[in-house]
Amino acid sequence: MHWKRIAGWSALIFLSANVIGFCSGLTMAHWEIYGATIQTAVDNARLVRRTAIFVVAALLYWRFALGVAKYRFAHVVAAFVGFQVLDVALSLATPPHTVEFYPPGLARAFAAALLGYGLAMLSLRRSPKPAPLDGTQ
Repeated sequence: MHWKRIAGWSALIFLSANVIGFCSGLTMAHWEIYGATIQTAVDNARLVRRTAIFVVAALLYWRFALGVAKYRFAHVVAAFVGFQVLDVALSLATPPHTVEFYPPGLARAFAAALLGYGLAMLSLRRSPKPAPLDGTQ
């Protein structure tokens, strides 16, 4: 297991998710782009944020998994666990210093990791065989 690589990618995925959340919060200054009423806008902004985080996380897990030769699934699970540890650490470090267990969010995050793993497996199976350097087939 490449623990430094796992820690780095976990931090990158965590940072990406938080940047998306921060940018989503900034767009609420112009909440009208999300809907006619504030409640509709909040719901739509939440959906956009969740979708963006899911897609970005899945792509990052995919890129992470492509660079692993052995025990790919274990590496992806370790990166997912690292991401969750960082999330818990941030929750405990900021007021009100509590950790909420939200199963749908956890399931969504794990689904993104599984999707990234699946994309990596498909990419590796579909990768064309390199042509010989001498031009012969």
